[in-house]
Amino acid sequence: MSSSPSHLVLEYLTQFHEFSQTRTFLSIALANHCLIVSNTVLRNLTSKRARSQIGLLAGFLLCIIGGYGGAILTGLIKGNGALGTFLFGNDMWLIYMFVAWVLVLFAPFNLVHLLTGNALVQLPAMLLEGYFVSGFLMGGVTDGYKSYPNSHLAPILFGTIAATGGLIVQPAFINAYLGGIKLMKSLVSEPSFGLYVPFVLSVIHYLSSCLKVLPERVELPFHSPHIPIDSLSVETLIQIAFVAHFGFIWFLFNVMPMVGSRPKRRLAEIAKVDLPDSKQKQVPGSPASLKHRSTKSKKNKRKAH
Repeated sequence: MSSSPSHLVLEYLTQFHEFSQTRTFLSIALANHCLIVSNTVLRNLTSKRARSQIGLLAGFLLCIIGGYGGAILTGLIKGNGALGTFLFGNDMWLIYMFVAWVLVLFAPFNLVHLLTGNALVQLPAMLLEGYFVSGFLMGGVTDGYKSYPNSHLAPILFGTIAATGGLIVQPAFINAYLGGIKLMKSLVSEPSFGLYVPFVLSVIHYLSSCLKVLPERVELPFHSPHIPIDSLSVETLIQIAFVAHFGFIWFLFNVMPMVGSRPKRRLAEIAKVDLPDSKQKQVPGSPASLKHRSTKSKKNKRKAH
């Protein structure tokens, strides 16, 4: 007798949950996280500078700030060596980021960028990133509760910062590296949903896992003999919500820009990447600068005639 589709889905989800607890999954998720961060840093820097002008060590430090900005901020707030314990207690976090940055920067034929720029590759990568970052959020809430048991705000803020810290502090460092050019916008300013979703999920996790005000499991609104489960844990729901959150971000980047130029401009601001503009400073020798130069020379010839 063949299993029903719902049983198969549940079986696959159970296997995925078991696999997500292994070191192999952690390695895959961490590598995916580091590649996304490294590719984002390179995309922002090359929009203003040639690839050959980007320093290996400087870019690596920017990747650390972007990839582990949440841990850096919470570590600085806590003090007591918390930041050093995270960054240097296990070199795996730094090694993965360095290897990812080297691959993104020196891969022949810009291979990594071509692969990560494919929408079909981006979707599973973003969904996996959402699942991975949800662990940062829940870990931040728990850490804040243990460090400051008398504070209700600390766990919530720690969870929010742990999930979004990189996009809060990284823009300042990238803009400073580019000589004060305002290229990236902090997540504090926009987009608002990118900050509110982690905040709301941090509140839910705090009320459920720490204060026990909310139930740790939520019953499903429907019951079916084909589905052998009747409830889900709050942690599982937070993971699902974060995966959906990152899937929505992928939808904004890859589907909404097809609607028209105005949404495309808005999404470029959300992506922290400026669209090509004639008033921007072009990189010498780049196709954009050559095109701008040829257009300018044609205008001068017309004026001369």
